[in-house]
Amino acid sequence: MNFATWSNLFYLAPLFAAGYYGLWWVAAATLALFIFSLAFHLSHEQRFVLADIFAAVVAIISGLWLLYFGGFQIFYTMAVGILVLIGLYVRYGLERGDRGGMYHGLWHLVAASAILTCILSNITT
Repeated sequence: MNFATWSNLFYLAPLFAAGYYGLWWVAAATLALFIFSLAFHLSHEQRFVLADIFAAVVAIISGLWLLYFGGFQIFYTMAVGILVLIGLYVRYGLERGDRGGMYHGLWHLVAASAILTCILSNITT
């Protein structure tokens, strides 16, 4: 199994954090992202494309809601902004369309870190 596939395990950290703090809609969104991204990679990037994209969009919207409900605290908002910039660089600069490669696994790490940061922004208010 390649790094892009097993790196979906990074999503378990924000999934468990969301569950621990009772953020069930975020836990559900992260679980969907974990399942469909894993399924996408296990299918050798052939199936579950739309489900993976939809789950990612729902996770992004959930993160934005968390930042909003957390009052857009400067530390967390800037941290998420930096992670987004890093993620965009990895996705569109380094990865270059190879969704099964090592850089896509790094993308999963950055995305999971952004979700976790959004969760932390909400629980510290």
